[in-house]
Amino acid sequence: MQTNAIEKSQSFGCTRVFDDSTIVPKSDIGAKFELVAGAVLELPISKMSMQMNPGTLVPLEPLGTVYPDIRIVDAWGILTVTKGALIKSDFSRIYVSAPSNSSISLIQGDGWTLELNAGWTITNGERKGNYVLKKSQ
Repeated sequence: MQTNAIEKSQSFGCTRVFDDSTIVPKSDIGAKFELVAGAVLELPISKMSMQMNPGTLVPLEPLGTVYPDIRIVDAWGILTVTKGALIKSDFSRIYVSAPSNSSISLIQGDGWTLELNAGWTITNGERKGNYVLKKSQ
């Protein structure tokens, strides 16, 4: 039944996002398509402090809000974004495009840089091509 609903939604111009369980119209995604349907890095939010321009925010319901330019400080380090980050509506996760290169403490992707604190690591996500930032064991 779910497969049939997904196929039907795609015929109406929708796409599956994140863990493939959320379906949204492609027209709602626009230029931020890669943040929800492409390969992403998922970062948990625990003690977030952020600097951003509230006049530039783009709501992307039901997923959250796209912040075109934002600087976030959290337990894992400092994330500086210049080409968009999606923050979930419940403020539990941040999504940026998948990393393109990394060193032990500096990870970069298209339009973002993460200065990673010790004790954190990037692992493969559930969906192929996705990554998740996790506390090291």
